[in-house]
Amino acid sequence: MSGLKNIIKNCLPFGIVQFLQRKRAAVQYEGNYPDWQAASCNAKGYDAGNILEDVKNSVAEVLKGNAVFERDSVLFYTEEPNYPLLAAVFRALNGKKDLKLLDFGGGLGSVYFQNRKYLSCLEKISWRIVEQKQFVDAGKDLFREYESPIEFFYSLDDALEDWTPDIVLFSSVLQYLPSYREILKSVINKGVGHIIIDRCL
Repeated sequence: MSGLKNIIKNCLPFGIVQFLQRKRAAVQYEGNYPDWQAASCNAKGYDAGNILEDVKNSVAEVLKGNAVFERDSVLFYTEEPNYPLLAAVFRALNGKKDLKLLDFGGGLGSVYFQNRKYLSCLEKISWRIVEQKQFVDAGKDLFREYESPIEFFYSLDDALEDWTPDIVLFSSVLQYLPSYREILKSVINKGVGHIIIDRCL
C-alpha cells in the first residue's frame, strides 16, 4: 500500500501534495461543546493508558542505547536534531555553560534525547519536566536506574519551588491546555528570562 501511495504522490503536482500534507497534519476542531471539559470527555489524548505504555517501552530502548530518541512512541535511530530549537537555547544562554531548562509537557524526555548530542558541550544540564501524573510516575520509575539530568514534577509550582530555569520550553503543548494563558502568566511572574514555544500546531 505504501508503494502505491508513493506512486500517487510522485504523480501529483507539488502544490497539491503540500496541501494534502498540511490538511492531514492540521489540528481539527469538531463538534459543539459547552466547555473544555465536555470536549475532553469525547477526545483521545495522552492520558490514554496504551499511549503511555508505548512511550515507556520506546524510552526504555533509548535509555538502553538501542535508539537515539523517541517521539510519540516512535523510535528514531539516526540523529535528527532540532536546529532552530538548539539555536534558541544557545542564544538564550549567551555563552553560559550551565543550562537549567523546564520542559512543560515534555513527555519522558523526547526533546532532550533528540538534542542531547548537541547539548553535550555544556558543563551542566538540569532538565525538569512537568507532566501528567501518570507520565511523572512512569518517568520516576523508568529513570531510577539511569544517570540523567532529567527530573519529573507533577506541577509547575513544584518544579519552580526552589529553582529558577534559564528557559521554559513549551513544545507542542499549549494548544492542548484548557488554561494556557494562566500557565504563561505564572511562568512570566516567576521571573524566567526566556520562553521558547516550539511546534505550536
